[in-house]
Amino acid sequence: QTIARIITSTSNLEELNPPGANISLDDDNRNDPIILSCFPLHNRQVDSMLLAKCGKWWWKSKEITNELRYYYGERVAFHFSFVFLYTKCLVIPAVVGSAVYLSCRWLGAVEYMRALCIFGFGTVTVWGTYFLKAWSRQNNLLNDAWNLRLFKEADYPNATFKPQGYREVVDANGALLFREPYYNPLWRIPAYIQTFVVFTLFIATYVLGITFFVQWYTAAMMAPVCSKCPHCVAFLSCFDTERATLFTWRWCYILAQGILLGISLDVFVYLLSVKLIRVFVARENHATEAQFQRTMVNRLFAINWISFFLWFMLIAFVIVPFGDKVETWLSDNLKYTKLTVDWENGVIDMSTALVTPLLITQALNLLIDTSLPHAFRRETLRASKLARKIMRANPAETLLALSEYQSSFENLPSTSIPQASSSASVDFKVKIEGYVVMFSVIWPFCALAALANNFVHIRNCFVKLVLLRRRPVPRKSNSIGQWEKMLFITLILAVFVVVGLICLSSGELEYFITRCIALNRFDGKDFRYGVQHFSAFGLVPVGCCHTTQFCSRFRPRW
Repeated sequence: QTIARIITSTSNLEELNPPGANISLDDDNRNDPIILSCFPLHNRQVDSMLLAKCGKWWWKSKEITNELRYYYGERVAFHFSFVFLYTKCLVIPAVVGSAVYLSCRWLGAVEYMRALCIFGFGTVTVWGTYFLKAWSRQNNLLNDAWNLRLFKEADYPNATFKPQGYREVVDANGALLFREPYYNPLWRIPAYIQTFVVFTLFIATYVLGITFFVQWYTAAMMAPVCSKCPHCVAFLSCFDTERATLFTWRWCYILAQGILLGISLDVFVYLLSVKLIRVFVARENHATEAQFQRTMVNRLFAINWISFFLWFMLIAFVIVPFGDKVETWLSDNLKYTKLTVDWENGVIDMSTALVTPLLITQALNLLIDTSLPHAFRRETLRASKLARKIMRANPAETLLALSEYQSSFENLPSTSIPQASSSASVDFKVKIEGYVVMFSVIWPFCALAALANNFVHIRNCFVKLVLLRRRPVPRKSNSIGQWEKMLFITLILAVFVVVGLICLSSGELEYFITRCIALNRFDGKDFRYGVQHFSAFGLVPVGCCHTTQFCSRFRPRW
């Protein structure tokens, strides 16, 4: 029927007024599964043009944003504009952080740790505020350029909304104007309870899983050298090197832990939780798309913090400052002693604990979300071209079979392809911003890693938008929506996290205290980790206030 409507409505070009088949995604057509799953269609000429320009986005971001707005609507354009601006703003902390490491580290540990502390605190307070202010100005500029200053976003109806009933809206004369659907909010209580149960199970699973991985990581870092191990079991209870130097057995063991952590918790459990939350939010039966999206963003923000930051919070604020007490308690109460160790201050490297899971998780997400679908699509197109060649070579023998085989590739049902969601890219950037503003104080290359990641991610966003996803329905908008509030919340929470890292777990505060620096072990040159040494990279040594009685008496003054 849909194809017949297109053929009959376009058979006479002179009668096309307005041009097209008069197919809209509103009103009655929203209930048509064929129209809803197939339209709007991709314009392959426009898609090729956007893919050709995506490599030049740095100096053509304004032009690309305007074209995205014209073909995909303001909502998609705002999200891409945000990603462009965020990536450009990352250049500042990336350059400054690299300069801090390459210059101050060679001046001595005291100078380096002071510079790293100032850089990290300046990143969360100065750069974070500057970025949000820059985006606010960019948002206002786009609103003026696109005449959206007085625009109020339309309340698009939620396609999955099931009204409880209808109210008749009449005018002053009693004439029926329209029937308004309504839904009693009390009916959402069962859905709220189900969501609460899912959240509780998710948090319990993640806390238990992360606690196990944190203790496993601690045991791997604290394991002795084989020459000091009374019962040597290679690769399990001892290693041939004291530290997790690159490509050593200890490093490989910790890398395997990070891969298992990324696959089990940061990918599998996270993706499962997101899908369950989406199902339960849909069961809450919100009337409009805006209400549905706001609820999803709030839930996703909570899941992101639990999923991606709990590992670092436990290591930074539990294991590093209170590791000896934790290990003592585990030894007394946990009978399985292979997961308990003899605690030694200065061994846990916060930078290593940050970098390994971060890089592995992002690599896995990149592989699952973009690389694999793109590879499958290339293989599908290759098989389709091969089928054409075989059919042209043997038309009489293989015409029927290969035509059906070819059509299975060419006529891929649009319903099997997920619809493009620009909100996912902003969700990803909010998580990356959290890493940059919170953990630059312990690893100066956070912004540089985020910058490199964004270059790849922007290319992937274009590929998903024009190739791997159904074309989104154009929507007018004047901002990135609820994610903007999440950026402010992330920045506020990051301030407290950075202060805690400086004062509690990294020992950077002690490098500003003259009495601590006067101790013999603050020689300012040795960057190795140990009881009386610093980090191998000079990143996060545990300072004197955690190990000496002198500075413990001095601490209350701060």
